[in-house]
Amino acid sequence: MPSGSYIAKLSNYNINAIPISGASEYELYEAYASSTSATPSAYVNTHTNALGVGSFNHSVTGYYYYKYKACNASGFSDLSPWRRIYIYGPSGSPSSISISPTTVNINESYTINWGSANG
Repeated sequence: MPSGSYIAKLSNYNINAIPISGASEYELYEAYASSTSATPSAYVNTHTNALGVGSFNHSVTGYYYYKYKACNASGFSDLSPWRRIYIYGPSGSPSSISISPTTVNINESYTINWGSANG
């Protein structure tokens, strides 16, 4: 798993299943939600491999949830508890910026104002 729960968008990261004795394969599942109050999408199997590792790189900000199943000749385990990662990106540029007064000398006060930024 990543060391933190916040990953910058377009950054590569891995999700690792916790090794389970006797498992020969792991299935890694992912779901997405735009906010913590939104219901996550259905979990989708994104990786199946013997290592239990999935590599990701997302361009959409939001909350990504991960679960996995361990598999062997007897079948599949239940889904693990979820792990949530927040993918963040830079905020947008301010809609406007101004300084008053427009000329400032040492030891004089000034005010900077900026409009709201999307994102």
